[in-house]
Amino acid sequence: LTSFGGPLTGAPAWCADGRRLAFGSRESGVSAIYIIDVFERVPRRVETSQPNLALPVWSSDCQWLLASDGRAVLYRVPATGGTAQRFTEQRSYQAAVMADRVVFNVADPGDVVLWMKPLSGGTATPVPGMPRLSYTDSWTANGTAIYYSGTLKEQQVVFRHDLGTGSSFPVVALPN
Repeated sequence: LTSFGGPLTGAPAWCADGRRLAFGSRESGVSAIYIIDVFERVPRRVETSQPNLALPVWSSDCQWLLASDGRAVLYRVPATGGTAQRFTEQRSYQAAVMADRVVFNVADPGDVVLWMKPLSGGTATPVPGMPRLSYTDSWTANGTAIYYSGTLKEQQVVFRHDLGTGSSFPVVALPN
């Protein structure tokens, strides 16, 4: 879909409309968010008040992007561009959107805690019942659950944390 001829480009995220893809690139010399319509195939930079944004994630309605400034702060940015609003007070840089909520990682000394906050704003709280993680990027989320990797009896395992019950259970053990 793109060819910038060399600069670091990656972290693609699909919009729920199935037509647009957001991604980060250093095509301009610093990290920036781009959106490409898969039918037009013309990447467009999202112009915003916050420089050096990366790791974009779409809101469920495709109106917003959440992105990191590379220094552990998440911002909420209109997908059409404009003023970036600081989204987290905690040190974090990775997010996943679950309907009207955003799950994001918060770095604590020695491990990572996942927190949740309404996309529209409000209070951020740790995800109830979610265990601490060893790595900042060892998780993802969908509409009802968070999936994360961890160890179980010296074996790497993918776990599912159900937001409805607040409990986790193993899904699959990873060979080797």
